[in-house]
Amino acid sequence: MARTAPAERPGLHRADGRQAFDTIAAPREEREGWRHLWLGDSRMGKSTANKFLLGYAQEHGAIVVAHDDVKREQQIEGVTREHPDDLTARPVTDEEAAQGALVFRGNPQTGRVVEVEAVAAMALAMARTGIPTVIAVDELDRCMTDGGHELTSKALRAALTQGGALGLSVAATTQDPTRVPRQFKDQCTSTGFFRLGPSALNYCRERLYFDPELLTVVEKLSPHEFVIDRRGFPWDRTVYTLRT
Repeated sequence: MARTAPAERPGLHRADGRQAFDTIAAPREEREGWRHLWLGDSRMGKSTANKFLLGYAQEHGAIVVAHDDVKREQQIEGVTREHPDDLTARPVTDEEAAQGALVFRGNPQTGRVVEVEAVAAMALAMARTGIPTVIAVDELDRCMTDGGHELTSKALRAALTQGGALGLSVAATTQDPTRVPRQFKDQCTSTGFFRLGPSALNYCRERLYFDPELLTVVEKLSPHEFVIDRRGFPWDRTVYTLRT
């Protein structure tokens, strides 16, 4: 049986996905950083949405500092280095600076690893000097304890709890809501939901306490469709569609 399109439910609206970025970045109006998490099953559009969100942040004057070492293909566009330490020997050129993003990927061929901690610490230091900065973590699981209950990166925790006042923003994606620590969820100013399966939705409902009606819509979303939960505000009852 075909799924019922979510926009056919009474009282729901449709909008272009790019319109959601103003909502996600709304804390900018109070000169604060925003903290956003994309949740959703594989191939539903999280990485695409995050790429466009980061582009939006760059258009509004922010520098993106990204950890992107999960997939073979680079997910986040920008000046690429293996590790923040490499910037001493290979500083960003004027031509590269125009790209507006620094992306750190390690090197799987040599076994060199870049931890989220090093990337987040660099972004936090930039924000403390007054540079509008966004930390992007392509997969939140890369900085989680084995049990999935806590962040391993002290700098990312500081960015979440103290970075807002510095104008430091955070964007992260993950497939598994059971591995979103409460400390991260509680500091998020917004969460974007792509389609999730029943068990993940049940966890979001019973453990993370998201709006049950919103989650009912999430179960029926098609690829590239998402909804936004903004902490402290009622759900806008809008299904956003983002195409490449």
